[in-house]
Amino acid sequence: MINIMDQDKQISIKDMTHNEARNFLLKPESYCTISLPEYIDFTEVIKIAVDRLKTNNGRELRKLHDLYAAKKKLKEFENVNYTFMQNKNGEYSWRPITLIHPLIYVDLVNCITIKKNWAEIVEVFNKPRDIIKGKSLPVGALSAGEKDIKRVILNWWEEFEQLQIKKSMEYKYCMHTDISNCYPSIYTHSIPWAIMGKERAKENRSTDYFPNELDALISNMQYGQTNGIPQGSVLMDFIAEIVLNGVDLEIEKKLAEYKDRVEIFRYRDDYRIFGNTIEDVHEVTKYISEILAKWNFSLNSNKTFLSKDIISDAFKKGKRYWQGKQPILKDLNAQQHLLQIKELADKFPNSGSLKKALNDFHTKYFGENNQGLDSKSDISSLISILVDIMDNNSIVIEFCVVIISEMLSLISVEEAGQYLDHIYNRFKNYPNSDYVDIWLQRLNLPYNKSSYREINFAKKVVGGFPRNIWNHDWLHKKFDEESIVNRNKIEDLDRKIDMSNIDAFAYVSSE
Repeated sequence: MINIMDQDKQISIKDMTHNEARNFLLKPESYCTISLPEYIDFTEVIKIAVDRLKTNNGRELRKLHDLYAAKKKLKEFENVNYTFMQNKNGEYSWRPITLIHPLIYVDLVNCITIKKNWAEIVEVFNKPRDIIKGKSLPVGALSAGEKDIKRVILNWWEEFEQLQIKKSMEYKYCMHTDISNCYPSIYTHSIPWAIMGKERAKENRSTDYFPNELDALISNMQYGQTNGIPQGSVLMDFIAEIVLNGVDLEIEKKLAEYKDRVEIFRYRDDYRIFGNTIEDVHEVTKYISEILAKWNFSLNSNKTFLSKDIISDAFKKGKRYWQGKQPILKDLNAQQHLLQIKELADKFPNSGSLKKALNDFHTKYFGENNQGLDSKSDISSLISILVDIMDNNSIVIEFCVVIISEMLSLISVEEAGQYLDHIYNRFKNYPNSDYVDIWLQRLNLPYNKSSYREINFAKKVVGGFPRNIWNHDWLHKKFDEESIVNRNKIEDLDRKIDMSNIDAFAYVSSE
């Protein structure tokens, strides 16, 4: 078992060399940070992109514009990247997840990790500060075989939740707040602001300078749009951190007089503002709001509150609720256990604690040394409860699908097919449910059933997509993307989906 407090097993991206950072950002799990079925693999397309962006001797890097078709410009083309929608709340709110065109992704990584460029980025992150500290830079694993995404989640635990508990000895109050719609609000021109400083950036707009090159490339790949950056990769998480670090430095300068009176910690778009007087905490929050506005951000008033119980409020309400349920779970049967999880889902929809709850349920009944389902377990009832949880909590779609696959493997193929039809009917009218479709397709494929909506990415999996998922029309040479689907793995799919395809440590993250 990993000791979560063992800092020696991880390295912050700012402490990597330029080559280490490049290798880290080019990992498939850095390219796409959400869980996808095991037959979807971006390793080869990243390798192809890396090779295409090298000169013939392989010793120097090409620029992306060297690959443009004659008289074509990237910003003139729509759908260059592939975006699918991940439902946020089971109703009408969606989060776009973007698979950046591999050539663009690699070109961005190349630009950032050129030795002198990397040194300039690291220098900005290493600027001293006394009042505000960011705690969410991407981290890589040093342990063999340990996934980097796991390190990001453990970083949340080590550097944010635990820190709040420790700070309760020093401070009476803590303001909780976050940025509303952070990634969609990031102004691409703010990337050079954050690296060079606003004045210098406004004086130097040449794309020969790499911060302006990043700005232009991210805008161009979005059809010229300058508001927002894509979500779904470690690279874009890092770009967001560059911008938010720029905000941090401006906050540090503005609040110099509050040194020794307040401390501010930021994890991604979440802020915790500690102080010993309510007046200080409120004033600092006001100043942060004003500074954020200059960077095209705003605070989320619905998630802003003053905590007088710092230890209790360090943990999300759903997490505290579920921890209180632990003593009774060991005495419950499978259905009773799932009903407790459903109660958690009803009280705290899309809570991060649901991931832990479902992962623990899977371990108890289907993991190594599992106790198994007892003979009285009603598979129909168990699946019905899971489908209801999945229907209203998109954050745990893949967890529910994995557990359902285990249950279906216990009954005949014919009977399992009937359940699959019912599940299909439950979800068939969902709009923008690409992520659901991808996982329902994985559930269906071993049964050779087509009772799922083969739309968008799911069509690519079965060879029915009428076009490429990325738009390549801006390139002078065809880009081969067929390797993203490993058809040999599809042919060998088991009815049971391995939980290791999903990062089980995701449950430690925020809610």
